[in-house]
Amino acid sequence: MAYIDVRQMSRMFLTGTQVTHANTDISFKVEQGSVVVILGPSGAGKSTLLNILGGMDSPSEGEVLIDGVDIAKMNARQLTTYRRQSVGFVFQFYNLVPNLTARENVELASQITKNARDVAKNPKLLLCDEPTGALDYKTGKQVLQVIQNAAKETETTVIIVTHNSAIAKMGDQVIRINDAHVQSIEHNAHPTPLAEIEW
Repeated sequence: MAYIDVRQMSRMFLTGTQVTHANTDISFKVEQGSVVVILGPSGAGKSTLLNILGGMDSPSEGEVLIDGVDIAKMNARQLTTYRRQSVGFVFQFYNLVPNLTARENVELASQITKNARDVAKNPKLLLCDEPTGALDYKTGKQVLQVIQNAAKETETTVIIVTHNSAIAKMGDQVIRINDAHVQSIEHNAHPTPLAEIEW
């Protein structure tokens, strides 16, 4: 059984009389311990999908099974427990400190990422929203290496949302999203080692 099984999931938002489709009929499966890259341009629906997987939002339709449990049917209290017990989050590192040197900021970012698993209590699911978006190249690669190591060492299932197509090479699976729909799903039997990925 897949660790993540999303079945015909849609998310719509109503603004006045206007309906916005953020996700439409999304379906995919993810095995435990996989690194999955969700790739697409800004506004494609990636972050909405990530929020639903993390229990921060609920779908309008469909099923979202995590480890055999449909989190789409959970109430607010159950979702809070799910987030606390099973999910870790890594967001963009906007919090680099302007008055530190570049080297000090690199060390700070490295320390943050080294402690990420401890802070998140070794989550079963690690959700990463553009984790390298605000970082320089070297620090970005360090962050991704820590994330990749978490998957290998602890069987953590990792979902990385990004618009950076080069990062896709590190994924066991690449899900391309555009205009709220899944455009393609690719399985990569031999992910590229992070040291060999450049952007």
